[in-house]
Amino acid sequence: MEQRPTAGYLRGIATEVSWLIVILFIAIGFYSIAAPPPNEAAAPDTFSAGAAMQHVLVIAQEPHPMGTPEIAEVREYIVAELGRLGIEPELQQTQAPDPFFDPGGIVDITNIVARIPGQGGEAAVALMAHYDTMPTTPGANDNSAAVAVLLETAKVMLSGDPVGNDVILLFTDGEEPWPRFGSPAFIQEHPDAGDIGFVVNFEAAGGSGPSMVAEISGAESWIIDQYSEAVDRPVAFSFATEIVRTMGEIGTDFDPFRNAGVPGLHLAYMRGSPIYHTPADNIDAVSLRSLQHHGDNAVGVVRHFGNLDLARPRTDSSNVYFTLRPMFMKYPAWFGWPILTVGAGLVMLAARRRALSPTRMLAATGTTLLAAIAASIVGTLLWIAITIVRETPTVLEAYGYLAIVGGIVIWLTNRATRRFEPQGTGAAAALVWLLLGLLTVAALPGTSYLFVWPVLGLGIALNLQSNSRTRLVAFVLTTAITGPLLVPAIEFFWQFGQPRPGNPDSSLPAVAAVAFLLVALAGAALRSVWWRPVNLD
Repeated sequence: MEQRPTAGYLRGIATEVSWLIVILFIAIGFYSIAAPPPNEAAAPDTFSAGAAMQHVLVIAQEPHPMGTPEIAEVREYIVAELGRLGIEPELQQTQAPDPFFDPGGIVDITNIVARIPGQGGEAAVALMAHYDTMPTTPGANDNSAAVAVLLETAKVMLSGDPVGNDVILLFTDGEEPWPRFGSPAFIQEHPDAGDIGFVVNFEAAGGSGPSMVAEISGAESWIIDQYSEAVDRPVAFSFATEIVRTMGEIGTDFDPFRNAGVPGLHLAYMRGSPIYHTPADNIDAVSLRSLQHHGDNAVGVVRHFGNLDLARPRTDSSNVYFTLRPMFMKYPAWFGWPILTVGAGLVMLAARRRALSPTRMLAATGTTLLAAIAASIVGTLLWIAITIVRETPTVLEAYGYLAIVGGIVIWLTNRATRRFEPQGTGAAAALVWLLLGLLTVAALPGTSYLFVWPVLGLGIALNLQSNSRTRLVAFVLTTAITGPLLVPAIEFFWQFGQPRPGNPDSSLPAVAAVAFLLVALAGAALRSVWWRPVNLD
């Protein structure tokens, strides 16, 4: 006689399958923010990270802060490399206070300005990178990698026909101190500044990760449309640019251009930021993938924006956008309202079908939200304690801490809400997402997609739990929405929350609280629709 599987066996199989589904969609989320494989040796008309790395090997031998003999050597190298390409650069010299070695003293700083003629366009495209470092670091990533990107991009552009607009390569000096000196001097004093119709600043605050849009200046909707067409692997998230915009100036060369009203992009990679401004930012710390992504973006932007009429004024509108490889999604910010409305209606329908009283729903929702916040605070305190002991965790080590502390956060959140099972918790988790969706659509529309789409997915999922087959569909749907959307946001806030012993002013481990809150909310959402093949309760 054939024996039927036991409930325990079925529960084990369901758990394993569910975790595989979760891991799959987390991996898809990371795929959206993956830098491309490097071109070690490429054709003349394509960017090669291998060739660019040869420049980094020379430039990042030792620290080269402003006003030192070491930066003079780097400057000579850049000028010589431009000369080999047939470009005669201009040296813009000015003076600035010496914050490093002689407080109250004055040092000379020098911007390197190189112009590649186009075919007569009215405005120019500028690529910008600073070539000075802090005295504490050789600056292989910050910002020798970006200097190498500009040199290699110039070689690529000169290998083919010129674009319509002139291309300006701006290597700034004196970026590292606060305030900056080189970029304001260019904006205020150099005649080429008035010709720039679009600027791209390249930076790094770590050793790896995607070349991501950190800031936008000008008509954001038009710029993000053109950027997504210009490059093969666009990585941009409206939640990130909106948050950075609310922060105001973040201390890069992009600030003076944005303040002067020059349209443009600030591209940066930041994974592994504990090396920032430390001796560990050396040649071995440079990711060829990140270097390749920076370079692909530089070449793509020049080829695309270099052939646009940059002198024409552009109208702007509020939009939501995000990378969901292989797609780049963009829609008007107002579209968040109908998505949220449909999702809210489905959540309320699910609550009504379960005959949940308003009192029970309110209690379950409040408990879920408070539990997620409290668990996030606990997780953040644990992380801060870890950073006191481990000031410079490696990338893999930091991800290990995220997995461990994130698991604790999810366990604490679900433990606190368990007594509202089975009737209340599912809809309560959805209502928490709905509340956050309302707040973000109204106040921070660029971040709203992180919440309105999960509300819609949860609304559908909660109405698809009548049998084993639809329960599986509901779980896959919820995971497919929350995983790929939330992973880049969790990654962003996690990297922002890394310790930075080389620059304590930018070390903000408490920012990891946002990452832990998203982890807690995702855990509550998935638990509310967790797949069970049969009713085992």
